[in-house]
Amino acid sequence: MGRKHEDDEQAPERPSRWRGLPLQDREEVILSVTPSRAANFYKYVYTLGLYELWRRRDRATVTDRRLLIGRGIVHREEHSIAMSHIDGARYVRMGLNAYAQVSINDRGRRRTERIGPMSAREARAFVAEILARQ
Repeated sequence: MGRKHEDDEQAPERPSRWRGLPLQDREEVILSVTPSRAANFYKYVYTLGLYELWRRRDRATVTDRRLLIGRGIVHREEHSIAMSHIDGARYVRMGLNAYAQVSINDRGRRRTERIGPMSAREARAFVAEILARQ
């Protein structure tokens, strides 16, 4: 085995998963959010703190190519939405909770996905990242 020369170096191999999310080749994670603890405080009280397991499993991630949405533990749902299928995103405030509302055009069918509740700062940043990638 010889020494590696600087000329022989290649780009480091990226992991195919990021915090449990499958990533495509050379895909980069831009922003990832989970529901706000403060907005779900009543769930912590009701479940004696066990809600933290569910909260951590609910995640929305913006990559340079798509939006990944995962929800649930026992009944798990994961969605991968290409940025080309996203028509728009907007910040929505409902009482003390903030949401990112994403409009999706999936083969001619329009639907809206509400992501949150999040802090107002997180929701605004999430919407801004989606809009920047359209």
